Amino acid sequence: MAYSAETAKIDSLAVNGLLGVNNSLAYKVHEIEKHFHSREVWFGRHTSISAGVNEGEAWSVVQFESTSGASSTFGAWVPLLGTSDTPFQATYAKFDPHRIIIPDVHSDASKKGHLVQLCWGSTDAATAFGDGDYTGFWALPERDGKASPVDVHCPRIAAGTKMWLRHLVIDNAGTLSMEFYFGLHEYAG
Repeated sequence: MAYSAETAKIDSLAVNGLLGVNNSLAYKVHEIEKHFHSREVWFGRHTSISAGVNEGEAWSVVQFESTSGASSTFGAWVPLLGTSDTPFQATYAKFDPHRIIIPDVHSDASKKGHLVQLCWGSTDAATAFGDGDYTGFWALPERDGKASPVDVHCPRIAAGTKMWLRHLVIDNAGTLSMEFYFGLHEYAG
């Protein structure tokens, strides 16, 4: 039985992750499957920080901390990953931040909306943000010990790329802090 070009695009192209045939249905289905069923590595603050090189560390129990600006403005960018922090798995070439958990916030920030932004790039956060290499999400952290991870939607990023985070808190008079960890997925190609 002969297959048409459209059927070939669905069934007979290589299914090999990012090394497969780009934009085929098999490629996309394989990547969705890998995303939902891949290893998730959680990062905390690096125990031996080297600015721009070692910022985050897999399985670290040291929390990151971000402080908002006053009057519903963003605080400073906090470094999350340096150039040597990824890949966690030596042969992997890409990653995406997948989830964040905020186990503690300043008492005045409890149950207020936190607008969180992540950006990534090779130089600094301002350049990355200006280039459009960022994503964002809302988090409603609780101070009473109830912490659930929040999903992050982000494209795949080349291993060795730096990453930063900043946030603001709605309706706050001063600066407010949140402590957090984040999880990421890594990909072979």
